[in-house]
Amino acid sequence: VGVVVTRFFGGIKLGAGGLCRAYGGAAATCLRQAQRVKVVPMVELRVSCAADLIGIIYRTLSAYQGVRTDYCEDGSVVISARLPSADASSMVEQIRGATQARATTEVTDAQATTADVAT
Repeated sequence: VGVVVTRFFGGIKLGAGGLCRAYGGAAATCLRQAQRVKVVPMVELRVSCAADLIGIIYRTLSAYQGVRTDYCEDGSVVISARLPSADASSMVEQIRGATQARATTEVTDAQATTADVAT
């Protein structure tokens, strides 16, 4: 967390101590009144599978938004979803079990965005 306090003019009348107290007070007020948010680290889960497994994968990933499907020329599909990194290993195991290990999974880092922020 960082706070920047900028003055528009002088500040000589406050003196060095008064100026430090004024800046510190302004920063403390900002920090007290600021909304606190929790940034959730996210990963991207990519699942490669045959087209007949799409329904199973969709049901498994139904709790997550932003599920994307890419169809490959060979008839396979790649389904991608962003999910909290804490959920990644259990989701990989759920997909492995639901597809009887007929799908391959890959987890890659994704940057957290404002959409990934919980208050």
